[in-house]
Amino acid sequence: MVDENFLLEMQKLHIKMKDLVREYEMEDIYTGIWVSGFHSLDDYGEPAIKAMYSMNVDSREELNQILDFVYEMYDYEEDQSGPPDIDGLLGELGISLN
Repeated sequence: MVDENFLLEMQKLHIKMKDLVREYEMEDIYTGIWVSGFHSLDDYGEPAIKAMYSMNVDSREELNQILDFVYEMYDYEEDQSGPPDIDGLLGELGISLN
């Protein structure tokens, strides 16, 4: 069984992240999806993930851009074939690291 204190601490971190966005007045430009959870079994004994999330996404297009970034980073970590194209992915979101 998952420790309820752990879940409460995770929830506090999600709230703290949202508060930070507001503190820096970045609600209009911030985008993000945070998912935290744990592996479990459902009522039928099948594998499931119990999760909490917070999301600040303005459109399905923005959601797809974030998911594309996550997929590319996952693939990169799996094969370690070279550096990921972070500039290209962030550029699609209108973000520059320069």
